[in-house]
Amino acid sequence: MKHNGAWRTKQSAIWEETHGAIPSGYHVIFGDSDKRNFDLANLYCIPAAQACIMTNMGLKSKEPELAEAGVALAGLYAKISERKRRNRK
Repeated sequence: MKHNGAWRTKQSAIWEETHGAIPSGYHVIFGDSDKRNFDLANLYCIPAAQACIMTNMGLKSKEPELAEAGVALAGLYAKISERKRRNRK
């Protein structure tokens, strides 16, 4: 899909219709990894670092409750990593 002359993903367009602009550095992901499930309940707008953690640790699930827990757990891991980096300075 095109928006203001730039390409964007369908999930981003769906998210923005309901929630407004996606902040810089954030991605809209599919909670259950099914790239054909555009249900708003399956879409999460999360920081890029958190999206990477979810992918690397296999925290996505086809079950909605587990997908939501995976997003929360990835957020916790991202925050721990951020604090460790700050403390090393």
